[in-house]
Order: sequence, then structure tokens, then C-alpha cells
Amino acid sequence: VSAEEFYESMILIPLVGVFIGFILWGAAVLFSLIHFVQLQALLMVIVYIWLTGGLHLDGFADTTDALFSARDREKMMEIMKDSRLGAFGAIGLILIILTNWMSYTIILPEYSTALLVMPVFGRTMAIMSTCFSSYAPGGGGLGKRFVEMTQLHHFIIYLVLLLASATLILGLPGL
Repeated sequence: VSAEEFYESMILIPLVGVFIGFILWGAAVLFSLIHFVQLQALLMVIVYIWLTGGLHLDGFADTTDALFSARDREKMMEIMKDSRLGAFGAIGLILIILTNWMSYTIILPEYSTALLVMPVFGRTMAIMSTCFSSYAPGGGGLGKRFVEMTQLHHFIIYLVLLLASATLILGLPGL
């Protein structure tokens, strides 16, 4: 595909969330045979990182390193572009993975169907954040073109579909 086709396809990321949701739900059903929720949760974290390639974790670590560096804006942009992992990025990764693990220990025993909509929700919020923000000056990462092309109607359409789907799958709590 061309670069333009690639960036245009990024608007479909909530649909990617649908596929990820089905895989996570299927994994949860399979892992429910283990009868030890902490191990199920650990396996779910591993499956999710494997499915996404950890791309979200890399961006989170870069952002955490930059935000907690107590540097000026220029230096923070340099830190975000640096491929090395700093102390704050490592601490952030540990905390977010522990948070994911703990969340799975709560969700899996009774609310595993929520896994069908959670990845869609996250990706719809990515549409929202790019719709209502501008790209950092001096940045040139993968997200720049996505921020430029995302429109309000993209977010509204996905939000309506998400709320309808969540209500259908989870009932009133899904709303």
C-alpha cells in the first residue's frame, strides 16, 4: 500500500479493536480452564502485548520518560524520539503492566464479555484524542498524519456505534 493508503486506513483502528476484542475474549474463555485468576490475568497481558506488538507500550514509555524529565519542551521532544528506555519509562511500563494485570484479575471472573468492547473503546478514544488535538511541534512520528486527517464526524460515528454495541453486549452497564 502507499503511504497515503496506510494513513487513510488508520481511521479504521476501532474496527481493529473489534478483532482484538474477539481474540481476547476467546483467550479468556480458553484461560478460564486454568482456575487460577492471577495466572489467567498474566496470560491475558502477554496475549494483548503479543497482539499489539507492544507499540502502545513503546509510546507510553517514551512519553513517560519525556514528561517526568523536568526538561524544557525541546529536550522533551528529543527524549521522546530517543529509542533508549529511561528510568521513568521503565517505571511507567512496570506500573501500566501491573495495572493491566490487576484489571484482568477483576474482569475475568465475572465480566469477561467486557473484553469484546474494551479494545474498541480504547481505539475510539484514540480517534477522539487525535480529533481534538494537534501534533507536537517538531514531532515527525507515525501519529502526525493521523492527527492531521482525523475529523469530528469520525469520532461521533464510532462513539455512537461503540455505545450501541456496548449496550447490546453488556446491557445497561455497557452504556
